[in-house]
Order: sequence, then C-alpha cells, then structure tokens
Amino acid sequence: MGYTGQGVDFMLGGLKEIAPGWFLGGVASYDETWFQSSDKLESSDAQTGAAAVTLKREMGQWLFSASLVGGGGTASNSRVVEIPDLLNDTAESSNAIGYGLVRVRAAYEFLLGPWYAKPELDLDGAYVHEGGYAESGAGALDLQAGSAGKGIFAASPQVEFGRRIDLDDGLTIRPHLTLGMAVLSADDWKTPVRLLSAPTGGYTDVSTPLPNILGSVDVGVDLHHSSGWEAKLDYGTNVGGDYSNQTFTLRLAYRF
Repeated sequence: MGYTGQGVDFMLGGLKEIAPGWFLGGVASYDETWFQSSDKLESSDAQTGAAAVTLKREMGQWLFSASLVGGGGTASNSRVVEIPDLLNDTAESSNAIGYGLVRVRAAYEFLLGPWYAKPELDLDGAYVHEGGYAESGAGALDLQAGSAGKGIFAASPQVEFGRRIDLDDGLTIRPHLTLGMAVLSADDWKTPVRLLSAPTGGYTDVSTPLPNILGSVDVGVDLHHSSGWEAKLDYGTNVGGDYSNQTFTLRLAYRF
C-alpha cells in the first residue's frame, strides 16, 4: 500500500582521532515519525531512540569503517474499519519495535582535480523485531497480532561523483550524485494475525512483500562554512519491483 511519511530527528554525536589514521565516533538520536496510507484509512505515530558507535581507519585515499547500531521505541497505530451502511469504526493499537545493525564499509576516493569519484561497498547484517499488539475500537473486527522478527543481510555497492568548490568567503559548495544498488537476503515480512474475538489460536501469517534488489539514485548539494554552519539539500529514490520510495531532505547543522 502507498504511504507518506514525515519525521523529525534529533542527534548528538562526536568523532575523535584516537591514533594516527584511526577515528572513534558515537551518536545518540531521538526520532518522531508519522505515516499515513494513501487511502487515509491507516496511520501510525512512532517514537524511537537509537545509539551507534563507529570505528574508522583512513589509509591515504582508502577508508574502512565498522559500525554497531541499536534502537527501539513504540508506535501508536489507527485503522479505519469500513463496511458500507453497517460499520465505520477506528481500531487503535500500540506496539514496541526494536532493531540492531552491524555495518562494515570500504571506500576509495579518486581525485581528479576539483572532481572526485568514490566507489563504496556496504555490508549489513540487521535484526528487526516487532512486538505483538491487540486492537480496540472496532468490536468483533479488532485484530490481534503476534510478535514478529527477522534477520536481514544486505550488500550495497555504490559510486559517488562530486566536485568541491571553495569560495573566498569561507564557503564550500559540494554538489554530488550517487548511483547504487542493494541486494537483500529477505523478500517478505510475515506477521501472525487473528481476529481478537476468535477462539485462542487460529493465527494466519500476513505476508508483506519486500524488494530484495533495489536501485538507487541520490543527488544533492552540501554547503559548509568555515564558521561551522552546514546545510544539505538532498533528493533520493529507491526502486525495485513494485516498490518505489522517494526522499527529500533538508538538513541544517552547526559544528563546534
């Protein structure tokens, strides 16, 4: 089903060189995200927190890194249940969500005057868990869902092209274009569901298809000022099978 989503993220982190060419970084974040289906019948409001630690190694134009990420939170959901001329109720529920992710990356930067090309390869291993929930508000048509979890592995090669433009007033402009793809080990997500009013048991797996091959395009421009201010404008799209996703990002930051 098509949907739109909006979110607000708050992040605080840092990066420190612990030995020549070795960097240790960490970040903590809080996210508020809202989703609504294109038919306006389903919506969700999620609050999540996450923390990550990253170890980087720079060797000339080579970059190697490893990251460990963990997070979780809760989501409040609503679903309009309609039967023409008989029923128009809203079923509400809430559930817990959690995930863990390990990522390793290798990248090499080719410098061509003010231009650069940077091929990268990400290898990810993730586990996602969704807690069970029971709806209320739709009477006999309320659903109960059992908990669900899945491990997913992914390989994501990509190439970034860009140019660095240094202006006299301390402003640096970096337009960039990234072309890539991702290959995932999973092609569906299954959730056991039953009518809450039904006898105990009787769960049926509801399967949501996931694309296991995605193509991606990302284009944007970064602005950096010597005073510490940064701005980033970015558009990205991922496409695979019957799945498509578009993201617009405007990010403002101050480094101190």
